[in-house]
Amino acid sequence: MRVAIYARVSTGSDEQENALEQQIARLEAAATAHGDNEPLRYIDIDSGSKDDRPELSRLIRDCGAGLMNTVVVTRLDRLSRSSSHGAERSGPATGDAYSR
Repeated sequence: MRVAIYARVSTGSDEQENALEQQIARLEAAATAHGDNEPLRYIDIDSGSKDDRPELSRLIRDCGAGLMNTVVVTRLDRLSRSSSHGAERSGPATGDAYSR
């Protein structure tokens, strides 16, 4: 199974850097538990309310291309601040359309 990990923090401050390192360690452990010792890594240092996070966009494109079977995040708010925004963003990855 091919696993991708996605981590995000809002700023590059020392406190956030520590939080990012902790996220990555937890995510890599989860990837290993899923049988992938070298997961694909996607890391953004940006607000969760922004639509233009480069690594999240790359993750969604790569999901759509079938480069991984599983995406692991520490919490859903790492992907999106709202469930409707998250559903809109994930549609291209799953092939599903989202409509309101």
